Amino acid sequence: SDFELKKKIVSSYQWGKKIFFTNKRSARKLLEKVKDRATPEQWSWDKNGESLDILQSYLTYTFIKLLNEKNKILEGENKTTGKKIVAFNTNLMYKRIGDIYIAGEKFEYKKGYLLKDPDIIKVEDLTLCGINPGSLLPPTYFEKITDIIFDPKREFIYDEVGKTEHVLTRKDERIDKQITVGELQIAINFAKEMAKRNYKYVVPMYYPEKNRIQLLMPLYFKGEYTDEPDGVLILTPSSKGPYYRPETIIGLREAYMDARLISKPDNAWLEPISLRRKENKD
Repeated sequence: SDFELKKKIVSSYQWGKKIFFTNKRSARKLLEKVKDRATPEQWSWDKNGESLDILQSYLTYTFIKLLNEKNKILEGENKTTGKKIVAFNTNLMYKRIGDIYIAGEKFEYKKGYLLKDPDIIKVEDLTLCGINPGSLLPPTYFEKITDIIFDPKREFIYDEVGKTEHVLTRKDERIDKQITVGELQIAINFAKEMAKRNYKYVVPMYYPEKNRIQLLMPLYFKGEYTDEPDGVLILTPSSKGPYYRPETIIGLREAYMDARLISKPDNAWLEPISLRRKENKD
């Protein structure tokens, strides 16, 4: 019954309301497998490097992104159990080259489906399930390279023309510092000048809820560059012209997770080792 299905899902361990596991242990096992087999990368934010929270976020939202694209998630059948499975390309690679694929049971729910108990799947097993591995393509986040590069010549537009107060009222509550409008403007101007000298200074991110690209601008409220910014401003490219709309200010942890979906950040201000060092001090 629908009630029993809902009860089963509620009692399970979920990722992003689209992926669920019978128990937390199964989810942890998948994370450890991917970490051990993929090319080396920092996947945890905690000081011990054990949470794998960055990897969990990455896999969750990679799957959600693929749900928004046609023919990127493919269906097959487990010949042993007779159950339907769905598989996807994680956009990660094995240490010895080759795409890492994940597959799980297709669990029909409401008007769609959920991915149940996913695990890494070998190429030969995909073939046995009737899925062509070559057709499992990674997500597409942008069509033109200019979509992910900040243009310092673009103007900023606000909800209220010339106002920045709304950005401050929306800032992440975990940023304790009280920021004035003047400090914010200094930080934006400083970031623009830095971006003129380094086109990768402002980092692209993917926003799952709106299925769109945004940009992450580091903010130094004293107008002085240090290892770690005081916060990160989210910018949305305007559809009405060559403008950016400042949205809110978030912390470094969230910024890294958002940016990692598109690619592994290699900018000095968004580097996980230094970010974890700051987290340890706190």
